[in-house]
Amino acid sequence: MKDNMKILVPVDGSPVSCRAAAFAGEIASVTGGTIDLLFVSSMKPDHSAAEQRFIPVEQLVASMQDPKEIFDGAKKNIPAGVPVSAHEKNGIPAAEIVAFAKATGSDLIVIGSKGLNAVEGFLLGSVSQKVVENEDTSVLIVK
Repeated sequence: MKDNMKILVPVDGSPVSCRAAAFAGEIASVTGGTIDLLFVSSMKPDHSAAEQRFIPVEQLVASMQDPKEIFDGAKKNIPAGVPVSAHEKNGIPAAEIVAFAKATGSDLIVIGSKGLNAVEGFLLGSVSQKVVENEDTSVLIVK
C-alpha cells in the first residue's frame, strides 16, 4: 500500500457512506494519508426541488440535508489525527466525484454502495457503479 495516500470519500449522510468514511480512516491512519470528504448536491442553488423533476428521490433527499451535518457525521468515524478536508459540489454525483478525483490527484476513492438489487442496478445504475466505470483511480466499494 502506498504511503501518504490521498483518499476521496463521497458522503451523503447515509449509514453506508459513514462506513466508507470509517474504512477510509483506517487506511489513512495506516498509510499516513489524508481524506477528502465530498458531498455532491444534485440541486442547482438557483432552482427549487419542484423544478428538478428528473432527479431521483434519494438524491433530492440527500441534497436537502445540511452538508455540515453530513460532514460531521462522517468525521465521527475517522480516527483522530487523520487530516480531513470537506468539499461541496453541485451537479451529477458520479460525474462530480470523477472530476474531483482527477482534479485533486486522489490515489483511492472509497465509496459506499446503496445495495441496489440486480434489476434496480440494471435500470437505474448506481453512483458507485458509474464511478467505477468512469474512473482510472482505484475504487473501493463499501457495503
